[in-house]
Amino acid sequence: MKKIFEKLSSLSSTPPLAALTFGGVGALGTFFFLPGPFDGPATFALGTIGWIVGYSILNKEGADEAKPAESEVPDVEKSPSLTDELREQLVKLKQTAKLHVQYESPLVETINQILADTQELFNRIQAKQESQAHRLAAVNYTHTLRKLNRALSKGYYIDILKNPRLWESPEERKDAVRKATEATARQLLRNIKQVNSSQDIDFEADLEVLSNEMEAQVVGGH
Repeated sequence: MKKIFEKLSSLSSTPPLAALTFGGVGALGTFFFLPGPFDGPATFALGTIGWIVGYSILNKEGADEAKPAESEVPDVEKSPSLTDELREQLVKLKQTAKLHVQYESPLVETINQILADTQELFNRIQAKQESQAHRLAAVNYTHTLRKLNRALSKGYYIDILKNPRLWESPEERKDAVRKATEATARQLLRNIKQVNSSQDIDFEADLEVLSNEMEAQVVGGH
């Protein structure tokens, strides 16, 4: 039995092929099960192992595909539409996003959206040659992203995520970061639509309130 199992393992070099191999063994083992004193139990055992191993490999493969990868984190372009200060904060946010992927943070998608939409917004502002809007947006988002970088860092949000018992009001702290992060993503999308429609860019007062509340908790620490 052991030699047969090892032989089958060597034939399956990739997870999908392994699942098919062991699943096929399971089907054959079940089909050819005989009630004899030797062949029956051995074949049944082999078939059972085939089904279990094949099912486990498929489940693992599906879980791996569903997990976000660091390669999915948007890159930060060397675009003239970004000021040096803003680009610095975006680069920091990109590194932060990779940490959130590593620690399976629930905010990964929102952070990626902020990275992509911030660059999209400034590219579109520059294309319309709106210098005043560009200056205003650059100051606003540099300030906002600086706060987010502090809050989303390994020393704050991720530490709370992994070690909640070490923090006072951990759920309240995580919720404050989540609300500010999601509000930033919503404002970016709205600003992009405003630029597309040649409207004046405005910034939500709610975002300022949320980011200030979040910042107060970050500065306050434990």
